[in-house]
Amino acid sequence: MACVVSSPQAVLSSILTSETRSFIMGSINKETDDYVLGRGIRESIRLDAQHLLWKLHLGYALHPSIKRSEPLRIAEVGTGTAIWLLDLAQDLPLDTQFHGYDISANQFPPQALWPENLDLGILNALEDPPSRLLGYYDVVHVRMWASNLRSREASILIRNLKAMLKPGGFIQWEDADLVDQHLQSQPAQELEVVAKDLFKKAGIDYR
Repeated sequence: MACVVSSPQAVLSSILTSETRSFIMGSINKETDDYVLGRGIRESIRLDAQHLLWKLHLGYALHPSIKRSEPLRIAEVGTGTAIWLLDLAQDLPLDTQFHGYDISANQFPPQALWPENLDLGILNALEDPPSRLLGYYDVVHVRMWASNLRSREASILIRNLKAMLKPGGFIQWEDADLVDQHLQSQPAQELEVVAKDLFKKAGIDYR
């Protein structure tokens, strides 16, 4: 198992805008599952825009060290709108299998928009994966999970992701450093205060 991790501060700085602050504020009191940012249309737009920022910064969707010589089985855990999978499906052969999992289907795109090699389903990443998924994937992708995990949950998530991998498979994990930030603009500093309050209310300490 290999792990390719990205933590670009430029991406985090790019999404810290006054507009982002406004709909994060609107999400604080929503009653959804444990995903504190909500699952409405604004949050789906945020996820799609955030994906574009990640790709612009990194220069890729799938890490270039991952070989593409054989048909790949690729999963994304916490897929949201499945934008990463949909983007990747445009670049990889049709014999690639794409599976997206989330604890909620509320942000999945309409099934009519799914390519024939994409399937989306419900999965709690903090519970043991079903036996059919054990050792199944060449790549498991996760993004921006650190701020959603309580301290003991991180090891559970990593264990479950590893269990889904074939021998020699990859975990591609992209995240932001939410502790050691260097925020220069006033809107970004104001949003940091809001974000800390949001995570505190959700019982999450990302330090």
